[in-house]
Amino acid sequence: MRQKIELNYPSQFALLLALLGFGLILGSSVVLTIGAELLHARMKSVTTLMNNPQNANISRILNTLASFFAFGLPTIVLGRIVKGKAFEYLGFRTKISSKQIILALMIAFVGLIISGAFSEINQAIPLPAKWLAAAKEAAVADTEQAFKDAMSLAAAGNGPIQDAVNMLIASDANISNSLMQFMGELANSYGASGKAG
Repeated sequence: MRQKIELNYPSQFALLLALLGFGLILGSSVVLTIGAELLHARMKSVTTLMNNPQNANISRILNTLASFFAFGLPTIVLGRIVKGKAFEYLGFRTKISSKQIILALMIAFVGLIISGAFSEINQAIPLPAKWLAAAKEAAVADTEQAFKDAMSLAAAGNGPIQDAVNMLIASDANISNSLMQFMGELANSYGASGKAG
């Protein structure tokens, strides 16, 4: 018979952080290894090849796998260590109640309202003209690239549903890339102004 380990909440949190770190390392290693095999390339070029629209399906699979290793597996292992029944510890139930459905819909609805409010607040933040110009330039370039990627994926002709999914994924990837470029530009501008002052 398996004995349950008694851990207080701070210890459980520390164990979860350790498992998350291990999951990130393991997931990256597995994804790079499988990606190198599937793409017939060296490991150091896998991340570049995953951004190629022709490799969108492989990229989806590898990103799903990496997310499972980074976030799913650590929580399952923690639940197994602490409770013995991982899915019960994580809050999974065998029956769905109307209370759960209503709560999920309320969370989604409130999330939409809050994200809209934060969007308005974000628009009200004053930024220097140089930063705004750099952000607009990056956004235009990324929007054009997202459109090109979406059209090349849609041209593959896998059916209307697959084409719509491909367009959403290409747009989402390029929006994320645009945000990262904008943050990098902000950091560079901040670093330059900090050195000058």
